[in-house]
Amino acid sequence: MKTIDGQMLKNMIITGTNILQKNKNAINDLNVFPVPDGDTGTNMTLTISSVANEVKKLSNTATIAEVAKVASNGALRGARGNSGVILSQIFRGFASGLTDKIEATPHDLAFAFSEASVAAYKAVMKPKEGTILTIIREFGEKATEIADNHDNVKEFLKEAYNYAEEVLLKTPEMLEELKQAEVVDAGGKGFLHIIEGFIDGMVDLEPELYTDSDISISSDSIKKIDTSNILFEYCTEVMIKRGPKQNANMKTLNMFLNKSGDSIVLVEDDEVIKVHIHTNNPGKVLEEALKMGRLVHIKIENMKEQHEDIISKQEENKKNEPAKEIGFVSVASGSGLENIMKDLGADYVVNGGQSMNPSTDDLLLAVNNVNANSIIILPNNKNIILSAKQVIDVVKDKNIYVIDTTNIPQGISTLLAYNPSELIEKNLDNLQKSYKNLKSAEITYAVRNTVVDDKKINTNDILGIIQGKIEKVGKKVFETVIDTIDAMIDQDSELISIYYGEGINENDAKKVKEYILKKYPDCDVELQFGGQPVYYYIISVE
Repeated sequence: MKTIDGQMLKNMIITGTNILQKNKNAINDLNVFPVPDGDTGTNMTLTISSVANEVKKLSNTATIAEVAKVASNGALRGARGNSGVILSQIFRGFASGLTDKIEATPHDLAFAFSEASVAAYKAVMKPKEGTILTIIREFGEKATEIADNHDNVKEFLKEAYNYAEEVLLKTPEMLEELKQAEVVDAGGKGFLHIIEGFIDGMVDLEPELYTDSDISISSDSIKKIDTSNILFEYCTEVMIKRGPKQNANMKTLNMFLNKSGDSIVLVEDDEVIKVHIHTNNPGKVLEEALKMGRLVHIKIENMKEQHEDIISKQEENKKNEPAKEIGFVSVASGSGLENIMKDLGADYVVNGGQSMNPSTDDLLLAVNNVNANSIIILPNNKNIILSAKQVIDVVKDKNIYVIDTTNIPQGISTLLAYNPSELIEKNLDNLQKSYKNLKSAEITYAVRNTVVDDKKINTNDILGIIQGKIEKVGKKVFETVIDTIDAMIDQDSELISIYYGEGINENDAKKVKEYILKKYPDCDVELQFGGQPVYYYIISVE
């Protein structure tokens, strides 16, 4: 096989998607930071799934340049998290390298992969070696080196793949955190799974696209969609509190859910089980949930009506209301945090954050739903910033700005600093300065055994993360949140804000506030319900 055409590239992309999806959980397990987050494997899989769904629509006569271009657009729209955004840039550079090509030789592919590396590095403000960036660069350099030696595309890719796999094994020598955790880089491993799929995908017949029931690919669009394509109408969420004599059979529940719908999320701890599913029979889901324990939180939403309501609101806004000068799109997860941000002036709150990074398309939908000439996006999570910045390149009829907020307190501080009487330039300057002296922390739990900064961490340990760094490791939530706040307080501290999550009851949260008030009588202490998942508490000190 001396060249590959557009149809062959389609087959390669679909197979690469299938292999990445099958290995997604193994890639997630390589993540060094031991907290539940929007894992690398999941984010990369969601991103490339968007690519595969787009290229599948193309005819078998499309040129390789056309397929690569559509793949690049699909990656841009579907990118989630940092790893997804970097992957989208790899596809972007790859497409640029194949411009105007009908077919591609090993030389053409070597150039395309080199361009992919350049684009990926440009997407990251402070590139680190030992990451996916290293793997794509080394792969591209090896491909360029060996292109003259091959007239067979498959053998060419195999040799470059084998070399990059050797480099991946050396990534713990390049990054201390990988060495301590005794793992290779997750993003690099994910990229090589895609290349593995490229090699296996050199087949004559177009493969079927594998779908994984625990992955939800956003079907939202900034345009009206045909809601008849929504197979399962009701988004159903339920929290189950286990009874003292109930021994929940998670395997049985998981089997039931997989037969009842899609977009399934099923998680548990010692006290509660959380279920998320898209289904046409929410009543049956609740009946099955009752077998596991007492239902303490239920949410059922009709997704078809939700979409129609959004479209209706968009149309009504455009028709009846003059556009305001500045609007805000903010990202948060938790009903309390969502209400707080809306009260502070956020026009649209995108559901997301740790454990579920919204895609560029999700943010585009939000931007399109805000009737303003200029829109400021607050990502409130470092893993969402790059996805947010890609909105700038897509939206042409509005001015889009992104403030690099990396956590919820920074987002709240930014909204508080906004002055509607000031021009956009002055506001942007003030907003970027608003949280520079703010200290932020989160209290969560470890999802795996690992070592970080010489701290030995065991599964289910309680973690106090200050300014993105694990500073406290404990066994109980109350003790860890107190120790974490102690580490944040200095002589200049005046205000302590505490947002308690969905796993904390109000009385326990009040005990934390009372203790802090007694210990630091010169500080004001604000306690608010955030309702956020993942984090027991989110804290800010200023």
